Amino acid sequence: MYFIETEPGVVYGAIGGGYSTARTSLEARISADRYIIAIKDSEKYLRENIARIVKLIYEETGKVLGPKMKFLLGIEQLDIYALEVDNRVFCKIGSL
Repeated sequence: MYFIETEPGVVYGAIGGGYSTARTSLEARISADRYIIAIKDSEKYLRENIARIVKLIYEETGKVLGPKMKFLLGIEQLDIYALEVDNRVFCKIGSL
């Protein structure tokens, strides 16, 4: 993507963000990058706050999670959830 300066202080760029050299929408690329960063940040948050999340799940559901837990991350609309697979419980851990 490039910009054109027609005169000092007057710059024009592609409407809607334009396309990358890979011929894909820059807007789509930016959105995809935002999702990837949000998922990575959510995974980091889950790993660093696992005790707090396990306690929260217990307080809300009464379920005691075992020592071996397997979590999956999921997105519903703009919210990010962690699902503990064996107990089938989930909690919201972030948003986009």
